[in-house]
Amino acid sequence: MAALGVVLGTGWISHATGRVLHRLARRPAPLLAARRLTADPWHGSRTLAALLVAVVFGTGAAAVRAYFTTADEARREAGRLYAEATGEEDGPGYEPDPFYLDAMDVVDTAVTVGLVIAAAGLLVTVAEAVVARRRTHAALTAAGVPRSVLGRALAWQTFAPLVPAVLLATAVGTLMGRGYFGPEVVEHGGPVEFCVTGSDDCFVPGASGEGIGHAEVPDVVRTVPVPLDDLALHGLGVMALVAAATGLGLLFLRSGTSVEELRTG
Repeated sequence: MAALGVVLGTGWISHATGRVLHRLARRPAPLLAARRLTADPWHGSRTLAALLVAVVFGTGAAAVRAYFTTADEARREAGRLYAEATGEEDGPGYEPDPFYLDAMDVVDTAVTVGLVIAAAGLLVTVAEAVVARRRTHAALTAAGVPRSVLGRALAWQTFAPLVPAVLLATAVGTLMGRGYFGPEVVEHGGPVEFCVTGSDDCFVPGASGEGIGHAEVPDVVRTVPVPLDDLALHGLGVMALVAAATGLGLLFLRSGTSVEELRTG
């Protein structure tokens, strides 16, 4: 439901960003981008929505990975405390389990593939926008508007709604991951019995039980950190993919601003 809300909200984000940009901007490129965003906020939003869904799942996976990593550290600490209390090796139930972290590697790979596919779709959307507006671009160029202004306007149109949308999707994914598993990990200890070194009657039926020692293992509590490094890397990776897609899409701008386009039907 959270991912669906992000998807359905992309059009509103684009329209609201266009209104804010139109109110604050003073340069031709952002003003042109603002008009385009308010006039057609849903243009390209489907591809942007796919990108944001990948961001939601990617940042949520980063939060879940932080929980599993903290849980693994807590189990190691519990095993160490058990060994100190009993003088034995790590007891059953305290061995670290790499299954969940290995599973998160698979999830991260799937998210990366989804981001690349979404970025490729964004490239197609940017190129389509340039081609669809070729007569408008040609008229603006003939009126004296530099191609660089049109290129910056297209970049503003892409990144202005993308930045707040990515921040929102990152917050949603992180809160989902932390909200489901909780902000801390507790590895419960408690009283344990162990065999005193040198005794031969430990846990033997009918034995006196003098060779059995008793100890108290404390609980291990660890706070799950917010994976700021992973979230920042994820956000920068998304921005880099979108910048690459936008840059490739701008290659169509030169042919789309030719004055010859004014003679086409």
